[in-house]
Amino acid sequence: MKSLIIIGARGLGRKVYDLAKSNSEFSKEFVIKGFLDDQPSKIEDYKNYPNVISSVENYTVNKNDVFVCALANTSKKKYYSKIIIDKGGKFINIISDKCIINSNVCLGSEGIIIFENSIISADSSIDNFVTIQPNVVIGHDTMIEKNCHINCFVFTGGSSKICSDVTLHTRSTILPGITIGSNTIVGACSLVNKNILGNCTVVGTPAKII
Repeated sequence: MKSLIIIGARGLGRKVYDLAKSNSEFSKEFVIKGFLDDQPSKIEDYKNYPNVISSVENYTVNKNDVFVCALANTSKKKYYSKIIIDKGGKFINIISDKCIINSNVCLGSEGIIIFENSIISADSSIDNFVTIQPNVVIGHDTMIEKNCHINCFVFTGGSSKICSDVTLHTRSTILPGITIGSNTIVGACSLVNKNILGNCTVVGTPAKII
């Protein structure tokens, strides 16, 4: 059996814990060992969760350990995942049984989290360390690059491209064929109707740089 360790004991970490437990195949291969977080108190007020084992920096990777990173901040996700990778740790994908993945979807091999009721349409690709929250619709032929975080009820139109380290906040909409450049934050309920070069925050309908 592999021991799953969740990086981050905050709200997203608790959601990932439930996601892992609900996966029909999960219990056949994995047990949940606990969380890594530098503030153990973040989980202490909640019942029925495993403990914080250690901080990421102080944890020693064991032979049977596998990891998933439950941090919504893309820069922190990259930073803390790299610490574990540099120690020889392996990240796995956790994908809900209740999401829909259509034909010819290409998924990266590590660090992907996809929650329930999301739809990944035909011929899309999702790279490593992408998190997709519940009720997201990814249009056909969409490309999502590494380390993105996509919040609930986001829609991406067909043939859109979401470059690395992008955050799409709740109910944002990316129209078909649009490219969102790396390190962009798209505000909640925003409508992106033209290409965004990257390294910026956009909000509004239509979305504008702020």
